[in-house]
Amino acid sequence: MAYSPVASEKKNAPTVELVAAKKAPIVEKTEASGTVDFGKTVPVYPNAQTIVKKVLVSSGDFVRPGDILVEYDTEALADLELALSAAMLDEAVAKMNLDDYLLPAGSAETLGATSAVNQAQSAVRSLEGQIEELNDGMYDLEIKIEEASTAYEEAKDRYVKGLARKEEVDAANWKTKELAASFSAFELNRNALLSSLPAAKENYARASQLLDSIVNKQSDPRVKSKIETLRMAHEQAELRRKDIERRIAEYETSEICEMSGAVVKVHVRDGEAASPGMPVLELADTTDLLIRADIPEAQASGIKIGQIADVSGYASESGGLKASVRHVAVSGVTRMSETVLPIELKPESGSKLKAGFTVDISIVTKTDQNAIVVPMTSVVEKDGAYHVFVLGTNYAANKRAVELGGFNGTNVQAKGVSEGELVIVNPEGIKDGDLVNPIITG
Repeated sequence: MAYSPVASEKKNAPTVELVAAKKAPIVEKTEASGTVDFGKTVPVYPNAQTIVKKVLVSSGDFVRPGDILVEYDTEALADLELALSAAMLDEAVAKMNLDDYLLPAGSAETLGATSAVNQAQSAVRSLEGQIEELNDGMYDLEIKIEEASTAYEEAKDRYVKGLARKEEVDAANWKTKELAASFSAFELNRNALLSSLPAAKENYARASQLLDSIVNKQSDPRVKSKIETLRMAHEQAELRRKDIERRIAEYETSEICEMSGAVVKVHVRDGEAASPGMPVLELADTTDLLIRADIPEAQASGIKIGQIADVSGYASESGGLKASVRHVAVSGVTRMSETVLPIELKPESGSKLKAGFTVDISIVTKTDQNAIVVPMTSVVEKDGAYHVFVLGTNYAANKRAVELGGFNGTNVQAKGVSEGELVIVNPEGIKDGDLVNPIITG
């Protein structure tokens, strides 16, 4: 490297090397490490209270529609089926006892009145049963609405903190509205049934009065009491039979997979109890992957949705991999005493990334074709601020504050310096206003 003297040496003045600030293209990049993860997971719940007989999958297994994930205990189902047989027999016996006692008491007239009572009573019980089911459903919905509202508020709070995507907030809001609409539909149906119940009860009362009058004509109060006792026994046997049939209809002997994906987590083990309110396992769509990364605070301002990132590192394919920024947190978070901005990127389709991989991402945030650059060795940093020394009049070193930008090889963008100005390289020991003997690098 050649040097050209530009001035006679001054007594006791240090000799310094100068370089002219020049224009050069600058590309600013944001770089960070990221982790590949599933876009979402799907919990799998049993339909009824049961016992896990055997878990047939493990975390990390790939599954397809129709695969059996969990087998449930069938002994409980066999017990229910045996109980149903006994309940059906009890109901038949109770009906036969009631019919046998009524036949001699009033022949065709008594049988007709009894049939009318049974029909009217069935209508009342049907209405009451439907109303009770709707009340139970409304109670469950009230709890779910409260939980959904809480989840919605929590999702909004996480979204504000950058810990959740907007899609999660929208989904939580939609779930709350959906539950509220279901509650309104339940309430409307219940009110309609309630309005029909008085007439049904009045019809039952008139039919009962007619039957009582017939029975009273042909028997004493003891007969009437006996008939009522037999009728109640028949009704109770019928209710027991219907309850067991409902429990059998809801019982599952196994959990069948309904999607292609991977088992993310298994929550139960063989022999443990399972209930509708707790998932037995969680599945994830292996084609729906994303990259989560934290961008340092100083580089976060240039990150925007839609930007394309280069992905490299352990999981990169030959030729490189691209990913687009699909979510940027609305605020930074503190991790390990450092403020960062969480972002999510969607890898291009067809990549060979796997959940759990660690990758490096690089995002071009700014390109400046006419940036003013100086050697990095000319920049002095003190207390977080940067400056250079520019050659002034009478060969004085003038301290100049600068703002640094991107890099171009061994040069760095220096905002605050003009093209052509001479800056001192390696200005160790130089102070503002010092006279120098300058030479320009050739």
